[in-house]
Amino acid sequence: MKAVILCIFLLSVTINCFAQSGNETITITTYYPSPHGVYGVLTLYPRTSEPENPREGDMFYNQSDKNIYFYKGPSAGGWQIVGGGESGGNPLVNFNHSQLGCTKAGGEVVDTDTDFKQCRFNLPACPIGWNRYKLYSTTRITQPPQTWPENTCTVEAGGVFVPPCSTTSHAWANMPQETCQCTQGSFDGFNIRCFVGTIYAIITQIGCY
Repeated sequence: MKAVILCIFLLSVTINCFAQSGNETITITTYYPSPHGVYGVLTLYPRTSEPENPREGDMFYNQSDKNIYFYKGPSAGGWQIVGGGESGGNPLVNFNHSQLGCTKAGGEVVDTDTDFKQCRFNLPACPIGWNRYKLYSTTRITQPPQTWPENTCTVEAGGVFVPPCSTTSHAWANMPQETCQCTQGSFDGFNIRCFVGTIYAIITQIGCY
């Protein structure tokens, strides 16, 4: 009985304190579910991208590739897939494939402009099932072909034409494919034949995910 009276007294004092102090705020921190315990089913909310500002030990379920990831910290490789199989190992950028999947497909794991890596293939386009990552590529110079689709163009008297062009090229980088515009033709004093076309540098390596 004494315990009941004491609880009622303490509750009435607390209510009076709150009523007399309108500017005070109370912050209650709780966890649901409890940070410790045994669970029959643990559900991770599906996501299509990694959480922002992760902390070591964080986990999430990637709806795109159906894998669970945990965060090892920036010095230990960042996000890593839980489990093995084709998707085992660290994920590539955008979580479509893993580093293990890259090497199995004949590619090479290389850096990107983020914390995640990409897969570099010695191909002009990404293999089926892979997507190109930005404009990462390596190109080589292309010479103009011997013949062009015939087109209409204006040529000055005397047969002045823009000379044939050759593209430039670039080493591995996030750069667009080089092009140049060519005009070729002949003028024999009576007839004008003009051939116009666009030359594209040849892609020899491409970045994919």
